[in-house]
Amino acid sequence: MKIIHWMTQHSGQLRIQPEILLKYICAFSLIITMSSTYADLQKKQQEIVQGKLAQWQAFGSGCRASSESPGEFVVTSIIKESRLVVQFKPHKFGLALKKGLQGVRECALRLNVEPAPKHKIKTIHARALLEATKSDGDRIRSRILLLLGDSLIARREWDLQKNEFARNRNEETVIFPEPVTMNFFKQSHCGQPQIVGIDFTFEGVRNNEKPKNLSDEKGTSTEGGGHRDEESVLRLQPSHPTTIEIVFEKCET
Repeated sequence: MKIIHWMTQHSGQLRIQPEILLKYICAFSLIITMSSTYADLQKKQQEIVQGKLAQWQAFGSGCRASSESPGEFVVTSIIKESRLVVQFKPHKFGLALKKGLQGVRECALRLNVEPAPKHKIKTIHARALLEATKSDGDRIRSRILLLLGDSLIARREWDLQKNEFARNRNEETVIFPEPVTMNFFKQSHCGQPQIVGIDFTFEGVRNNEKPKNLSDEKGTSTEGGGHRDEESVLRLQPSHPTTIEIVFEKCET
């Protein structure tokens, strides 16, 4: 503003035409406005609650990887306003039941989350897409646990009973903390790193008995479209990443 005032007062001495002087004034005004806007944006960014994903590790009978050795286990994280959004795609994690067998597959993911100074985790929620194919007589079930440190804050199950048939069936699971678990977040200390966990357990039992409504003597198909000799499969949908959103808040002073 001082520069514009000086140019206005001394325009005669500088022999600047009024039209050119006006352009200079407009240009300087624009620069000042942009500088002020940029400063405001920087201030707002500093005020936005943030945190970061420091490290991660996955382990279990169906997966093994880490931030140091990810292999084909893909984990990405971004800051989105007051949220840390973590997406992951384990490579071919799932359960495939052979004829007459039962099985279990597990995968536990642990995230080392570091809140920004003077902030802490407010809440967590997750979203996963499961895919199942099963024949009549088989039973498959998924269990997903959401954890903060060692504390269980939510669980969801998807249970396909023996009389249900599914082929490439998708089931979206959204996981929010139970109301009674919110004290776990309130008890966390300001700026304290936390371990956020999500556990997947897939289990199933294959039926040895032949279905009653066989279309042929070999028992290769049923009226519902199921195939007796096919594997029953339960897995994380490979083209759809599982998402965990970690929401931060400023500590009360």
